[in-house]
Amino acid sequence: MIRYPMTDAELRRQIGAGWLKRALRRTENFRKLGHYAEKAPIWSEVKPVYVALQHNKCGFCERKLADPERGIIEYDVEHFRPKSSVSAWPSDEVRASRGYDWPMGDASGDGYYLLPYHPWNYLAACKPCNTALKSNSFPVAGARAVQGEDPWKMGGEKSFLVYPIGDLDDDPASILTFIGNLPVPVEKSGHAHRRARVIIGFFELDTREDLLEDRAKWISALWMAVRLRETGNADDRAFAEARIREYLAPFAPHSRCLNAFHDLVNTDPAEAAQVAGAMGAYLESKAQARGG
Repeated sequence: MIRYPMTDAELRRQIGAGWLKRALRRTENFRKLGHYAEKAPIWSEVKPVYVALQHNKCGFCERKLADPERGIIEYDVEHFRPKSSVSAWPSDEVRASRGYDWPMGDASGDGYYLLPYHPWNYLAACKPCNTALKSNSFPVAGARAVQGEDPWKMGGEKSFLVYPIGDLDDDPASILTFIGNLPVPVEKSGHAHRRARVIIGFFELDTREDLLEDRAKWISALWMAVRLRETGNADDRAFAEARIREYLAPFAPHSRCLNAFHDLVNTDPAEAAQVAGAMGAYLESKAQARGG
């Protein structure tokens, strides 16, 4: 995960005053009802705003998705805090396998019914992360505030998930980093450590083979560019520098992982070489398993 810089004023400008007025009217209706209920939601209208500000990437796993003009169906408009109900998470099986020994909040039949149209409760997510894994779960360390109406004032919930847009929440880079293609916590203890472990398990960031393989491919590409920068002629070095900048940019897929590897290149080149070798061996094993 990475942070996507955005201010409240700019986000609202991009969404548009007309949509925001319609959203406010719907929110007032939910307030009167005391729960979320409507037949024809309008949040799909703002999906392109979040896809664009996230550089066509999933806000949770950083997979690069299709150009929104042609592949908008690949994205979900994710309600960070679920709108109509909240399921308890994790299951007993996941709790045991992941070693989670702390509470993560009770289920709620109401959900965050005043937030379905709050612009700071949206992000773009891929369907595996949102539909298959997150669904209507939202683990918290504090008291669940289902009647909250402003995400900027709901820090007391101590969410385990990190909201990546703007500076509403902690920078994901301070929570989660990578060793090779595997995500790991930045901190050794405390709530930040637990957040990282929950995020990793919640989105299965360390077990989804498509993510592991994709990260390994990009690490290998970055390593080859680093080596070309060291050994090539002037044209090679210029080409390599351009590729390195591209791989480390926020719009690149898995840029948090690649930046972590590049930091290792700079601080411990020998260890970086071992990691790159491990990525190559991993990719070779995948190719052999496919008969390639």
